[in-house]
Amino acid sequence: VYLLFSVFTLFATISAFWSRDWRTSLYIALHFWLIFLLILSLRDWHKTWTVAMFGLCAALSIQLIAGFMGYAQQSTAFLDILNMKWPGVLDPSMRGASVVQLTNGLRVLRAYGTMPHPNILGGLVFITLLGPISLFLSNKKSNYPSLILLCLGIILISLTFSRSAWLALVSFAGILILKSKYFERKKLFLLISAIALTIILTLYPLRDLVFTRVSNSATATEQNSILGRLWYTQQAMEMAQKHPLSGGGIGSFVLELSDIAVDGVLVEPVHNIFYLVTAELGIVGLILMIGLFISIALNIFKAKSPQAILASATLTGLGLISLFDHYLWTIAPGRLLLGLALGLWAGQVDHDA
Repeated sequence: VYLLFSVFTLFATISAFWSRDWRTSLYIALHFWLIFLLILSLRDWHKTWTVAMFGLCAALSIQLIAGFMGYAQQSTAFLDILNMKWPGVLDPSMRGASVVQLTNGLRVLRAYGTMPHPNILGGLVFITLLGPISLFLSNKKSNYPSLILLCLGIILISLTFSRSAWLALVSFAGILILKSKYFERKKLFLLISAIALTIILTLYPLRDLVFTRVSNSATATEQNSILGRLWYTQQAMEMAQKHPLSGGGIGSFVLELSDIAVDGVLVEPVHNIFYLVTAELGIVGLILMIGLFISIALNIFKAKSPQAILASATLTGLGLISLFDHYLWTIAPGRLLLGLALGLWAGQVDHDA
């Protein structure tokens, strides 16, 4: 895993020199090296697990406050006093705000928390759920405050209406069920039951909004989202054909796209890391990425200790997210979240071995 990651990062660094904006690309590549050092540090300090779990709980608590308030008020204006760049002042009537729209015209602002987009909040909350889940399963006595925090986090993920985060949460629970023999059965049953019950009780009252998100809805917002993702995918394939072997250079996708996009079209990366890597790093980068995924998957399959399984389940969820969103690759906080998850996983898997 570490050899593949280092070779992949080295190739990404070299690719910066044929990118049209080599300085920006080089900064991105250097950030990947810092993430690699973070992973190695956490791997060699596996006892940081407990500290990290409390940190994840603290981060989740902050997002719970911001996310619930924003959704309840249907506005992020209350965050303006903090002078943060993101998410800015948004409400359902504003162009560019991420909403769920019903066929009757009702627009509901998705939960943003303090993130630039609800999908990013969904991914962040998903990772932070590792904290209360670990504390609940590892505590000798029943840790009900952790279970309550977990349920609140699941509610917040629901309110982001992030389909990739929903899939990640389902895959997480699936891994725990498949590896159930390594956990205390009573606690695991209570945990899975709490997750399932919270999801049902949260999404059922919002079933009209949920159906809009998971079906081929005729609403303008959903159709634009689907068409936009298809267009980004098409552009990624065309860029890959121009530079099939080495790609256009790390971070080059949006630069190339900005040259051909018409005025008024939102320029953003393709929402699939494999397509994005193929466009930016070519076939060489794609092969290295697939090899890295397979290597991690094999180690996930062999995980036996509860902490290694929990970290593996989190990585599985992030793998699913990477198929539908790009922020784990394209923005620094997303890469940092991925590095944190990989580092915690590496520490537990190596200790497990």
